[in-house]
Amino acid sequence: MHIPKNTESGFTLIEIAVVMIMIGLLVGGYLQLFGELTKQKIITKNQEYLELVKTSLLAYAQSKGALPWADIKNEHPDDGKSNNNVKKGWLPWETLQIPPKDIHQRQLRYHIYENMGDKNTICPTLENDPFTGEPKILLDNNQISVAALITSKGSDAFDDMVAYITRWELYQAVCSKQIKVTVKNEQSFPIYIWDNINHFDIIKIDAGYTEIISQKKGTEIKLCKTQGGCSPPVHSTPPTPYSIQNNILITVRP
Repeated sequence: MHIPKNTESGFTLIEIAVVMIMIGLLVGGYLQLFGELTKQKIITKNQEYLELVKTSLLAYAQSKGALPWADIKNEHPDDGKSNNNVKKGWLPWETLQIPPKDIHQRQLRYHIYENMGDKNTICPTLENDPFTGEPKILLDNNQISVAALITSKGSDAFDDMVAYITRWELYQAVCSKQIKVTVKNEQSFPIYIWDNINHFDIIKIDAGYTEIISQKKGTEIKLCKTQGGCSPPVHSTPPTPYSIQNNILITVRP
């Protein structure tokens, strides 16, 4: 009896090994690509959050006349409220009314330049200060001072993501829409500029000194000999209370 020879053969071990290697390379490449896409998605989401923070800070400054102070560093970071005269700490997310954490579920660090949280001195500082202090960023291999720095901390310094507000951006948001009031005190005693609408002392001007302040249009001021308001006001030209509409010089003479 003639038995036909079987001409079919299975895969050799070498062929199977080659196929497995190719499958491994394909799967490895896919996983690497998937990892890169996931990482890029996280970066994009964090950038969007940082942009929201920056926009909210500028909107706050435009509305209130200054940036919010920082939340106290390492003390109740979940509070989210600004604390007077605190320049460096946590982002005051509650004050800004924005989500409290970044994509990593971490709160942001927040640092502002000198006087950026004080609406009475922010514009003179932005206009006249040499701007050489903290916070600073590295730009084109140069250390540049900025008005505000917001930091999303990564696992190490190389993973940190930042947003910042430049001196010019903050000036445009706050000072370009404000009116300059020059008060010249020629009296022999100090005087106080009183906000007659919000009821607080804006600034003290010593005898013989001149001060320039920036205020919103419509702010009503009164010049007083004492702190905490007064009646009647100190004699001045033009007289106060005075509703600010344009740049003005007010002189207090003996």
